[in-house]
Amino acid sequence: MIETSEAIILNSRKFNESSKIITLFSKDFGKFSAIAKGAMSAKSKFGNLLEPANYLQITFYKKPQDQLQLLTNAEVNENFWNIRNNFQSMMVAYSHLETVIKLLEDFYVNKNMFDYLVENLQKLNKIGKNQVNLLISFLYYFIKQQGLSFDLENIPKSSQKSIYFNYEDGTFSENKEGFNIVEIYPNTMLKFITIINDNLSYNYIELTNNELIILLNLFNRYISRHLDRTIFWESIRMYL
Repeated sequence: MIETSEAIILNSRKFNESSKIITLFSKDFGKFSAIAKGAMSAKSKFGNLLEPANYLQITFYKKPQDQLQLLTNAEVNENFWNIRNNFQSMMVAYSHLETVIKLLEDFYVNKNMFDYLVENLQKLNKIGKNQVNLLISFLYYFIKQQGLSFDLENIPKSSQKSIYFNYEDGTFSENKEGFNIVEIYPNTMLKFITIINDNLSYNYIELTNNELIILLNLFNRYISRHLDRTIFWESIRMYL
């Protein structure tokens, strides 16, 4: 059956002398892998479309889910030229893609997550600083889409003491109790709350590398505990 959908290319690799295997996140069918026959040919109709972070309209021959799908056509939905011309933006974009590749099940359809990913790539294409804020907001949106959440209603108000995140139950407190905790410094906590609550915060909040590492550790531990998956965002290491 021939199907069409909007899609973001997550990764792409060579397959034999003429074809490519791509993994993509589609709006209507979720994440899946497909073969693009002849994509390596100089005269290929795909050209350079099948590169990570490209936002396309795809056509593919839908096979059973345990088989490799067959990509038959692709057209550009929107170009993200500025992302490709900014190394930090590219690393943040790739970290978004890593999140989808490693944490979402194949053929799990989540149109809200797809739209949010597109929205963040559009923002990345417009800004030239504080790009990592978009990754933090994306990770928070991701856990909410998975039915998880942090207890943001009972965060300690003190600006003097470190706050401890319990990744067992998603709560924040000033008490350094138990083993399942991540320490967050007061200023970092303030930035974190602003980023996840303010849609425009990527314009003016600046995270240090150390603060970014702390927040990524927070998400990694929480995701590992509740989704039984681990992610270290290899792309973001090149950003730091």
